[in-house]
Amino acid sequence: MDKRKSEKKKDTQKSNSIRQEKNIHDFSVRGFADIIPKDSDIWREIIKTGSLVAELHGFHYMSTPAVESAAFFEKVFGSDKKLTGGRWYSVFGATARERLVLRPTGLFPMMRSYINHHLGYFSSPLKAFFYGKSFIREATDKLWPEGEFSEWGFAVMGDNDPIYDIEIIKSAAHFLKMLKIKKTVLKINATGCRACAGSYRDKIRTYWTREKQNLCKKCAVAQDFGRFLSCDEEGCRTRRESAPTILDYLCPNCNNHFKAVLELLEEDGLQYELDNYLILQENVWNRTVFSIFSQSGVCLALGGRFDYLSELVGGRSIPSVGCVVFTNRLAELLKSCPIETKEKPKVFFIAIGDHAKKASGRLLAMLRDNGVGAIEALGKKSLRVQLKAAERMKVPVSLLLGQKEAFEEMVIIRDMRTGAQETVTMKKMIETVKKKMKEI
Repeated sequence: MDKRKSEKKKDTQKSNSIRQEKNIHDFSVRGFADIIPKDSDIWREIIKTGSLVAELHGFHYMSTPAVESAAFFEKVFGSDKKLTGGRWYSVFGATARERLVLRPTGLFPMMRSYINHHLGYFSSPLKAFFYGKSFIREATDKLWPEGEFSEWGFAVMGDNDPIYDIEIIKSAAHFLKMLKIKKTVLKINATGCRACAGSYRDKIRTYWTREKQNLCKKCAVAQDFGRFLSCDEEGCRTRRESAPTILDYLCPNCNNHFKAVLELLEEDGLQYELDNYLILQENVWNRTVFSIFSQSGVCLALGGRFDYLSELVGGRSIPSVGCVVFTNRLAELLKSCPIETKEKPKVFFIAIGDHAKKASGRLLAMLRDNGVGAIEALGKKSLRVQLKAAERMKVPVSLLLGQKEAFEEMVIIRDMRTGAQETVTMKKMIETVKKKMKEI
């Protein structure tokens, strides 16, 4: 009888625990994700690599707010509520009339910043990069992520030379190469300009409307033809083979620009696939557009020219080209094929006793001020537990400070690989630790 009561009590406790856990999970927001400590090495490597690529290619850092005016993005993407109404996350402004949104991309606000701060006087052309979070409630095609996602963007503002189209493509490709992401596919297309893109869009829209009954359900009910051009369903792929292509409608200027881009790609030895149906949904893109896909078909980066963006938002004509790299997708790839991180070795600091713990703050500061990374678990009281933590962290060297050592201003330096220990004065601690680090 007592045994059954005990088992029933355990079951009740377990169900209560599950219920509490479920309630905690209910607070998470669909489409938004946490970055947790076990993934920190991957994200640190992505940020370090992106910064190095930006430095090597001569890009200046820019940062724009995560919240932008809704009117700005309506200028960029158009004000058709059918196309944009459910796409963005709206936020409350300071006043009832102020309409704000979480930015759907950080690339285009760079142009707003360029105009607002007269950055053409700083550099012409201006090569800039950004990284941060962006938010899309509902993507209009499969290329863009949904929910919250991380972007790393490169842009060249103030020049229409095809050489900068290549510079942007090479920057994105270099980013992936340095992260050892292999077997990527660069797809490229031309989208024309104001003079020639309109007639193509009319033709493809007419074709899409006529073929709706033969397309998959999602493409048939879509607000525009963009989804049809990137759909993987067999019926849509078959119908797309007979669809008009943009290359038949390019004006001489756009044709020459695209020809120059392809020649430069070949000159630089960059392999590419010509994709006649790669049309980025936003009307802001013109001339060159491209996407870089993983081996499994996931879009890792996309970009192109946005020469008319400055005029759309009320400025003068500023020809520009840029791209975004979806770093959250890179992180997912790197989880399945881990990268080797060249992290600087750290020491583990152990303090036993109240007096030693009080002295530890000064010693930890000395180590860090001299460029020695130091980690600790000072909340743990016993030596055994702290040594276990040091072993778990796989540090090569530990520093031990007991009550006696604290009074005598000495420190024990322990080689975690061999277990050998030596006692040195606090004044010689930095010199000895650095010497041991060089031997590793």
